[in-house]
Amino acid sequence: MKGPCFLRRKRQFKLKEGLNDAHNPVEEIEEEEAPEEIDENKAEQELFEKRKKIVCRFNQAFKEYDFLTLPPDGDGNAWHLYLLRINQSKLNINRNQFGAELQEAGLGISMHFIPHYRYTYFKNRYGLKPEDFANAEKQYQATITLPLWPDMNDEQVEHVINAVIQTGKQHYV
Repeated sequence: MKGPCFLRRKRQFKLKEGLNDAHNPVEEIEEEEAPEEIDENKAEQELFEKRKKIVCRFNQAFKEYDFLTLPPDGDGNAWHLYLLRINQSKLNINRNQFGAELQEAGLGISMHFIPHYRYTYFKNRYGLKPEDFANAEKQYQATITLPLWPDMNDEQVEHVINAVIQTGKQHYV
């Protein structure tokens, strides 16, 4: 599995002397950072910075609309996904309809994180129902994932922003 966003860590190992005899055939290995890893860490950071710039543009564009809730930010967020919540009380359509309209506008959106209680196995085995998990169901019914990748160009970013805002404004109540 290789691609522009897939980075494999390479490490070199060398044997450390000792602890390798007939009674204890254990080899203690000392890890040494390879020069390639330094380059990969730099590349990972550059990809993160590119995604973060796009996220900042999304956040800036969406923050003034009360029919949208921005994803939380904080340390450790790699921004590999942009999870936008739709405030359905402000719209005359639901998340699925909102997503369908974004798809019609050419966006490759997703509906991620289907809760476990919705899977057939868990429903049948444990009798789980969405109403048993009201908060999780509310979040699930409101969340869509917008396109986000490091090499999105300005035109693509603007297309995502415009499609989301236009769809929200068109269905605002």
